[in-house]
Amino acid sequence: SDLDKFDITGHVINQLAFSRLSSTPLSTILSHLPEEAGAISKDDLTALINSIDCIGEVSREGKDAAGKKLESEYYYIPDKDKDEKRKEAVVNDLMKPGLRACRKQHKVCDSNLLKCH
Repeated sequence: SDLDKFDITGHVINQLAFSRLSSTPLSTILSHLPEEAGAISKDDLTALINSIDCIGEVSREGKDAAGKKLESEYYYIPDKDKDEKRKEAVVNDLMKPGLRACRKQHKVCDSNLLKCH
């Protein structure tokens, strides 16, 4: 089948690992799969994602504004990734500078003290 030719698992892990979002809804993951992935159903994709150790699930209860059931969202867990290169890239390249840059932007200047902290 087409699924054998294209590495959906690897693609999904990469999509989540290198995402700027903390978690990603199933429909977004599905919509970002390339054509080579073939037609995979949401159920099949959910089963596949649930079989991947380094992906966690955020179950969401309730309905959205349109009355549709809220989708589960998924996130990458570097500690459980068996792909050392990807794990290293995510932990070293994405996380640390991102956090550092974030902290730099959020320095608060207190006008009463006239000092930044």
